[in-house]
Amino acid sequence: MVRIVDIKDFLLRYPYVKKDFEPFVFGIEDQNLPQNSGLWELSSKKGMVKVNKLSDLAADYPEKITIQELTKALFGTEKMKTIVMEGKADLSFETATLVDDILVNEPPKLVDYF
Repeated sequence: MVRIVDIKDFLLRYPYVKKDFEPFVFGIEDQNLPQNSGLWELSSKKGMVKVNKLSDLAADYPEKITIQELTKALFGTEKMKTIVMEGKADLSFETATLVDDILVNEPPKLVDYF
């Protein structure tokens, strides 16, 4: 089980597969940690990731996702396009494709050696 406590810090440290991508805006809804909820802008130029919180309100923005569904995509357990097609997020197909193109698309591995 995974829980993202600080979405801004997490997005700044994430190992994106592309070093450059145009800014895009999306809303995050987090009922347990209000500091994660809001309208966020994400971009990267020459490997320098920028994450800006544009607003504390995401409910009225058409492109939004819950923190739980975003976590699935960020950890590679489910593709963003699948999340959108199953109706679990209100993102355009273009945004879902962009997100899938920049995220690591393989599940994490927990390796234990004895």
